[in-house]
Amino acid sequence: MIFAVVSGKKIGYNGLYETNSFWEKSVEKTTLVRKRLIPDEECVLKGDEILHIDEEAGIVVTRWLPIRKRSDIGWGYSVYRLSEGVKQSVFYDRKGVFSKVYCDIIKSERRGERIIVTDLLVDVVRTKAGEVSILDEEELDAALGRGLITEEECAFARRKARETEDLLKDGGFFPGSEYPDAITPPEGFVPEPLGA
Repeated sequence: MIFAVVSGKKIGYNGLYETNSFWEKSVEKTTLVRKRLIPDEECVLKGDEILHIDEEAGIVVTRWLPIRKRSDIGWGYSVYRLSEGVKQSVFYDRKGVFSKVYCDIIKSERRGERIIVTDLLVDVVRTKAGEVSILDEEELDAALGRGLITEEECAFARRKARETEDLLKDGGFFPGSEYPDAITPPEGFVPEPLGA
């Protein structure tokens, strides 16, 4: 079943529902929760705007402002590929210029209206210059050593990080190209002047 609303407009349809109200309620009712292992915390991503949900494909698209003001990030959008175990984010700087692609390796589960996304610590980044690197493998080792993740989860995270690294090096996996509405800044983003 596909649920999709962008700026109040239905952008997907599977032929089963004829009114916008079903679609709007599906997106409005869904809550994304980010779970971190180190430090141990859960955070409801109430500031993230859900643009698209495809339950069948396991895809959620959001756009967002940083939770805390940052000098390096003005806004971004994320494509959660839940069934693949990857959250792909595109970061824009405070001037609104593309900065980097940042991929979190994740696991997820649906609990009622909540989608709990657990960050498996290891990340893959592609910079504006095209350099690709894997980050935080030592955190993955620490989590395994402390019993925060299983050996299977650790192996999955490493394998998925390598696959994602290869895809980014080959120039693929740029998130959001299939979701053009996700690429506009969220309400509330005010870019700094380009010359500043």
